[in-house]
Amino acid sequence: MPSARALAHARRNARGSDRLLAIDEPRPVKLSHLKNSHAEVSAISSLFKNPGIDVLEHEKATHSAVLQALPKAQVAHFSCHGAANWGDPEQSGLRMAHDEVQTIKDLFDLHLSGARLATLSACETGVPGARLPDEVVSLPSAFIRAGFAGAIGSLWTVSEKSTAMLMIRFYQLWRAEGKQPVQALARAQKELREDTRFWHPFYWAAFYMTGV
Repeated sequence: MPSARALAHARRNARGSDRLLAIDEPRPVKLSHLKNSHAEVSAISSLFKNPGIDVLEHEKATHSAVLQALPKAQVAHFSCHGAANWGDPEQSGLRMAHDEVQTIKDLFDLHLSGARLATLSACETGVPGARLPDEVVSLPSAFIRAGFAGAIGSLWTVSEKSTAMLMIRFYQLWRAEGKQPVQALARAQKELREDTRFWHPFYWAAFYMTGV
C-alpha cells in the first residue's frame, strides 16, 4: 500500500462486489488484436449476476464511457492494452477505443465509494514511475486513491494467453470458491506455474495486488 492511511481507507471500502464493469478489448487501436479478451471477459462475467453486469466492448469502450461507468461499479475488470510512462507516471494508462488513454491523472479526479476491486489485465499496469520512486505513483495506487479497496496490476509486458487463464482462475477462486482476492491471486499463480507450458515466472509472476 502507498501508506497506512490508504490501507485503513481500503479496509473501510472492502464491502460489496456484485456490480461488475468489464472492459473488453477497446478498439480501434493501433496495437495488436487481443484474441483471448472476449473469452476472458465472458468467463468472468458469468460469475456475476444480472442486472449487475456492464460490459463495454470494442467501440463502446471509449475514454468518456468508461469514466462515466466507473462510479456505478464495485468491480472493474480491464482487458485491454496498457503502458507505463517512466518519466511522467501520471501519463501511464490504459488504452481505450480510438487510441484514447485513460491515465493516472484521469483517475485522480474520481471520488468513488464502495468500490471493491480493479483488475488491470494488461501490460505494465503496475509499474511505478521512476521520477519520484518513494511516492509509488502507479495505476494500482491511483485506483486505490480513486476509492477502490484493492487493485491488481502487472510489472511487465505479459503473455495474453497465460494472463487470460490466470484472470479467469482468479475470479473463479474469488467469486465461486470464496477466497479473499489476495489469496485467490496467489493460488491462481501457483496453479498456472504447475502447468508445464507456463512454469517460467514470466507467465505468472507479473501480477501483484495493492490494497485488500
